[in-house]
Amino acid sequence: MKFYDFGQDTLSQLNQWQENRRFDLIAKFFGRLVQKLCPFHTKEAYDAILIGSADAQVRWKGFLGWNIIAEISAKKDLKELSVDELKRKIQSPITQQQLEELFNLSQEYLILPMMNILFENGDKMFQNQINKHLNLDKLDGNQHQGWITAELFQRLCSQGIMKKIKKRVYGLRGTTFHIKQKPHMDYQLPIFVMPSIGFSKGHQTTLRVLQNFMEKVLPKTLHGSEAWKITNEYKNPYKHGFPRHMRYDIALWINGVLYGFIEFDGPQHHKYVPLYHGKNRKEGIKVFISKHLKDRIKDGDALKLCNETKCLRISSLNSSIIKRRIAAWYI
Repeated sequence: MKFYDFGQDTLSQLNQWQENRRFDLIAKFFGRLVQKLCPFHTKEAYDAILIGSADAQVRWKGFLGWNIIAEISAKKDLKELSVDELKRKIQSPITQQQLEELFNLSQEYLILPMMNILFENGDKMFQNQINKHLNLDKLDGNQHQGWITAELFQRLCSQGIMKKIKKRVYGLRGTTFHIKQKPHMDYQLPIFVMPSIGFSKGHQTTLRVLQNFMEKVLPKTLHGSEAWKITNEYKNPYKHGFPRHMRYDIALWINGVLYGFIEFDGPQHHKYVPLYHGKNRKEGIKVFISKHLKDRIKDGDALKLCNETKCLRISSLNSSIIKRRIAAWYI
């Protein structure tokens, strides 16, 4: 069952974008189709549909998906589904078939044409030059300076098609080239793997400790563990003028009433981190300040939503520390 049939006008548009190397527009087009079908929360899910799964040698992953989510969010097109709703959706055989169809179309119109250009030009142009040549810099305002292309090149290198080298050319900025290892570009498409509903490592660790705490500690309380429920990725009902709803990592309920929120804060919540905020320091600090402001707004909203219970913010991956923080917060 196809959810989207390409008419002649759509095919002509895709072919025109290919001729003009507007791969940014093709990526946005397929990203919006993924969003329409199944609005995943993570950049890894969009990468899995648009590019495909990657082996362990590919270290730079997720930047295409990251920028697609940012683009959809900026256009206010991002649909809101709870984690439970998403789980039900991706368990549907029809949804899985349709996402695999999208994966194959993305390979045909987006990935393979780009891979051919990388193969032909990798030994003549710097990595960041090819990024602009493909117009991928338009996806993120050149904040990541070629990281999307880095992922694509790593996929070619992992299959022995190209090899990364470092060299400088007088008068040009950059150092990274990729030379051909094979006479022909024979990129093997990855097998389609259905994306999962993934959380960050910190979120997963905190959730595991909380679940253990509920099983061993809460049964001794007045209400017992059966009265307590967990919701992941709880949507804050207050938008405060932002284009999309903010979410809390974990919401804890007692007898159907919100008890409190738990947030895991990685280092990007406390300081400017180029990987998360962008390599341009001036612009990246603006992004950091904006995200820091959202954290403070969420703290204030938590007090209103949870009967003055403060939002518990955890920054450590140490399970013992997390357990002590949860115990002190609960008491």
